Amino acid sequence: MRLLANNNPLNFNLRRLNVEKKCAMLSGIVLSGLVLSQGVQACSHFSWSTQDHGVYVARTFDWMESGHPVAKYQPAGSLFAQDDINVKTRYGYFATAIFGGQVTSGVNMAKLSIDRLYLPGTVTPEHTDGKKSLAISRLEEYLLGQFDSVSGAIEGLDKLNVYVDKYPFVDPGVDGHVMLHFALADGSGDNAIVEFTDGKMKVWHGQQYHVVTNEPTYDHQLAHWKKFEEGYGDVSTWTEDLKVPGNISGADRFLLNSYRMVQLKEPASYTNGHVKAMSAITLSPQDSAHHIVGGKQLSFPSEYAITYSLDNGDAYVRYQMNDALTQYHINIGQLEKNNKAVSLDMTDPELAGDVTDQFHS
Repeated sequence: MRLLANNNPLNFNLRRLNVEKKCAMLSGIVLSGLVLSQGVQACSHFSWSTQDHGVYVARTFDWMESGHPVAKYQPAGSLFAQDDINVKTRYGYFATAIFGGQVTSGVNMAKLSIDRLYLPGTVTPEHTDGKKSLAISRLEEYLLGQFDSVSGAIEGLDKLNVYVDKYPFVDPGVDGHVMLHFALADGSGDNAIVEFTDGKMKVWHGQQYHVVTNEPTYDHQLAHWKKFEEGYGDVSTWTEDLKVPGNISGADRFLLNSYRMVQLKEPASYTNGHVKAMSAITLSPQDSAHHIVGGKQLSFPSEYAITYSLDNGDAYVRYQMNDALTQYHINIGQLEKNNKAVSLDMTDPELAGDVTDQFHS
């Protein structure tokens, strides 16, 4: 495994931040770096293929504090330059990013969706001659900009030397290696989970691979779900008396998301599909005990949840952190038509309704 620092600093766009927000953000980054070194993060994802309303993707971003998330649109033809890659994007894409530039979730105009989630123990393959190198922290942006399907993205991955880089915002003495796995979905209903463990790229490819959280590794998650599913019996027989794990560990959230997602029935409309997906994704509550670092008990609540419709090109966001509690709608198709590089502060407590027109350069 190659452990290289990312020499491209994050663009924090500090000119748009006031002094108080600068201080809060920078202090949070230092603390986040410490927690990253302890292997602590949490998020959930699932994709849901419906009969008449296409594919929905839902995910949460769970963190000990605000990641200062931004929603953005990157138009086709934009330059992507990182390591050995220097190309123009073939597809425009919508994405959410934290800490100034780390893309965590996105969907492109070819209906390919990619989410990245934390996975401790990430170890990428050794360098292979003839393949181009790319940092794992930039992998999602590259795939969203270049490929139109899950299968195409997997083929593209096979041509890369992916390596583990470092978060550029952590202190020099902190182990801030970027450890991730990826959930891919497309408009056809195809899914894949990609992990880099034991020095190998491991891919689970098929519609049945539609839920992912964090550790343990995906093979263990699937084994846990199979065991519980066999004990549960047919979904048509389930009642409120069924005992389901309910803590916020990655293993419990995997089971709970799977349990909720498989019960979803065909939505009555595209909007109703968002309602169902948003209701089913597992949000971690505020102040819930998660991990102890340096003798301090930490909580990792869900800062936001987002649902995408890959069929009609819209997204719904629920944001809940500090003094902001909002829910709003983004018309991704309109952002594509505008074809401009624009962004939106997802933490704005005044956001409500359709906020597409509030994106700005």
